[in-house]
Amino acid sequence: MIILKSKSEFNEKIIKLGFSKRSFAKSSGISEAALIRISNGKQSPRPETAIKICRAMQADFDSIFKIIGD
Repeated sequence: MIILKSKSEFNEKIIKLGFSKRSFAKSSGISEAALIRISNGKQSPRPETAIKICRAMQADFDSIFKIIGD
């Protein structure tokens, strides 16, 4: 399972990049609803979605997400 390392840091980074959650979701190619659930820790992103988020943030996977066992 993929989870955010820090919900607050993730949300802060979106803001520092100059995005709202809606605009970040659109620019990264994922749905706004999925981004909101991921950012709130209510949904684990699929690997493809996590990679899209990392690319949009220009960040390494390990700086945003961690993988935990089931």
